[in-house]
Amino acid sequence: MGKTMMAAVLAGLAIAAIGSGAQGKLDDGQILALFDEANTTDIWTARVAMAKSQSADVRRLASMVIADHEAVQHTARELAKKLRVDVTPPADDESASALAAAIETLQSKPAAAFDRAYIAHELVFHQSAIDAVKGTLLPAARNTELRALLKTALGGFEHHLAETRRVADKLGVR
Repeated sequence: MGKTMMAAVLAGLAIAAIGSGAQGKLDDGQILALFDEANTTDIWTARVAMAKSQSADVRRLASMVIADHEAVQHTARELAKKLRVDVTPPADDESASALAAAIETLQSKPAAAFDRAYIAHELVFHQSAIDAVKGTLLPAARNTELRALLKTALGGFEHHLAETRRVADKLGVR
């Protein structure tokens, strides 16, 4: 899966908001919706990796990704309940179709090519998520608890990117 395809897949995340100039216009409910979608995307693609991967390193990475994203997603959903915000993505959000495209593309990869495609996806996904949190979501977040959650999650995204780079080096993926 090429970087161009991955950029399209991530359109539903805050990347779309960056491109449309929505920074600062997102409300906390929209931020939580985008954040939830980002976690869902990585959980689902990691589940595909658990089913298709032939690499123990890739399966370990996918297992960590699932556990970490499910935990932070649960925390974010609890925060949304506590704050009583309407968790609704921005009107131009395309993440559902982008996720479907990512899953379809990954599932279509033959076994021999899957691990490299998944790792390439994860490299672009996590860098894009880091950029979105830093450049769009954090600056737009108004609630201090939401800002704290985003900062914590940012560390998680950075850790996942570092681990993905480690696996990418082993597999020769750039």
